[in-house]
Amino acid sequence: MAKDTKTPGSSLNALLKKYNLNYNRLAKAIGLSSAMVRLIARDENPVSAAVAFRLAKFFKQKPEFWLSLQTEYDLTKTAADKKLAKELKDIPTVDKATFERKKKAKPSKTSKPKKATVKKPAKAKKAAAPKKTAVKAKKVTAKKSAPPKAAPKAVKPAAKPAPAAKPAAPPPQPAPAAQPVPPPVHNEPPHSEPKV
Repeated sequence: MAKDTKTPGSSLNALLKKYNLNYNRLAKAIGLSSAMVRLIARDENPVSAAVAFRLAKFFKQKPEFWLSLQTEYDLTKTAADKKLAKELKDIPTVDKATFERKKKAKPSKTSKPKKATVKKPAKAKKAAAPKKTAVKAKKVTAKKSAPPKAAPKAVKPAAKPAPAAKPAAPPPQPAPAAQPVPPPVHNEPPHSEPKV
């Protein structure tokens, strides 16, 4: 940056010298911290719009004076940025800019077999899925047709009431031969006695 360029800091230092002020006195007068005034005087902190109004009021100036100094300083400093200069070379002008979408690259010959191998396992999984369900169906029918393992287990639910939340499937009934039938001793009619 050229030395003859006026910056907000250099202008502030010139005014402080002219009026025989220091950072602390100015900070107290305009309601800022002395550290903030010091940073502005060193061009380490930018002059915001609020600070521009404070300085303009104190020094009997317009806020535009301070804001224009800050803008010129920022532009000069940014123009000297080498990284930004490289990035600006790649940006086209509005009359030369193209906004067309980039075409997708065509898949190469080596990628086609990869896609085919990806699709084949997917088809194999779909074909294998019905076999699994058929095996599961066989297991379910085998479970339903199998007789109960023991008769006492079937009797226990009768003694212990089943919870009301699970009445979906009734317990399997044991075969009639599996349950012992008590002999009818007192229930027989009198016709079994011999006639005289």
